[in-house]
Amino acid sequence: MQPHSAPGQGNTVIVASLRGTGELCTTLAEANLSGLFCTRVDQIARIAARKDAAAIIVDLDSIPGASDKTALRALRSSSGKTPIIGIYGYDVATSRDLAQEYLKEQVFDQVCTRPLDLDRLLQTLRNAKAQRQSEHPPARDAALDDLGIAGESPAIVAIRRMIRKIAATDVPVLVTGESGTGKELAARAIHQLSSRRAAPFVAINCAGLPPGLIASELFGHERGAFTGAVARKLGRLETASGGTSFLDEIGDFPLELQGHLLRFLQEKVIERVGATASIALDTRIVAATHIDLKKAVEAGRFREDLYYRLNVLSIEMPPLRARGNDIVLLADRFVQRFSSEVNRSIIGLRDDAIAALRSHSWPGNVRELIAVLQRAIVLAEGPWLTAADLGLLGAPLPAPAVVPTLEQARCEAERDCIQRALTLSGSNVRRAARLLGVSRNTLYRLAERHAIILREI
Repeated sequence: MQPHSAPGQGNTVIVASLRGTGELCTTLAEANLSGLFCTRVDQIARIAARKDAAAIIVDLDSIPGASDKTALRALRSSSGKTPIIGIYGYDVATSRDLAQEYLKEQVFDQVCTRPLDLDRLLQTLRNAKAQRQSEHPPARDAALDDLGIAGESPAIVAIRRMIRKIAATDVPVLVTGESGTGKELAARAIHQLSSRRAAPFVAINCAGLPPGLIASELFGHERGAFTGAVARKLGRLETASGGTSFLDEIGDFPLELQGHLLRFLQEKVIERVGATASIALDTRIVAATHIDLKKAVEAGRFREDLYYRLNVLSIEMPPLRARGNDIVLLADRFVQRFSSEVNRSIIGLRDDAIAALRSHSWPGNVRELIAVLQRAIVLAEGPWLTAADLGLLGAPLPAPAVVPTLEQARCEAERDCIQRALTLSGSNVRRAARLLGVSRNTLYRLAERHAIILREI
């Protein structure tokens, strides 16, 4: 197909690609844009010099010179504020790594993955055109401070910049980092800065869902799907339709149900438990974990294909100990907020308290900082918080008496759920397996692990 002629300044999209030009031309036409196609990255700059382009699309999978970083970085410098959109296949490791690298370096403003969702690409192009025609400056960092992403350290500044870019896309995001670093705050910021902000943000703690009810909780169920299902229930993914689903602790998602989540990410459809038809669903997935998913894949606890589907874009939240003076900045803000909440006239932190904050390792990160300050404000005798008030005089804070490990708690919950399903099904293995959302073979394996005797009815 021959390139379209440009109808006017600012209505041209320059595309560097060797395939899919027909679909792209149709999509461009629907956005009242025209396409100028080329086969090399270095040709884009020459075209851009003659045209006031609304956007630039670079196909990392098919352009021979697309891996030439020098050419792409030079293009970024010469294109000014023109948005540059990268296209790549999520399962093409080289292209995927390059796309993420270019996005972090601000070479790309947005990315789209294959198979191309042309409706979303169309919306991306419309947004790019609107941004070019708008005189308003981009959102300031202060807009994110209200969502809790406060700080002045280079790590947090980079996180805010990354969130702003990711919010403009509609692809899955994986947020990693230690517990208490603010992974959910990052997910909420992505949602609030996206075009989905008016729709629901639904947070789902994958580690906190009962193992036998995860399928029902996540995907919903039809009336009569199992004992106790007296009415249709919408799953949490469905209640986030049009918005964002935040899957916290995705590393704890059961292996036997990961295929269902993979299907949703690939085909954008779900099936309620007990249903015979699929339901199209539009919700963006932002997942988070504190564990190393690559190691979980190697250990066989997490599907590799699901990992790559979730990890299209990634954000690693820095630990508090790596954020320098942000510790004091956050402490000052929390002191003001919590003092007002409990009606205490706390002026601030003494020098010894600040020194203690800086020297502490903060294994619990921001969550631990909040707990320390809340307790100190309630118990402090004077208007200034001291190191003694904080309990950070060099000795670790007292630990709770007895806390089971996550593995112990998970094992106990799994055993209780199996016993409950067997009771509800009258010890019928087939019905119990159906209630738990697993196969009979999986139920036999779990029963053996927990020393539960099964008998056929």
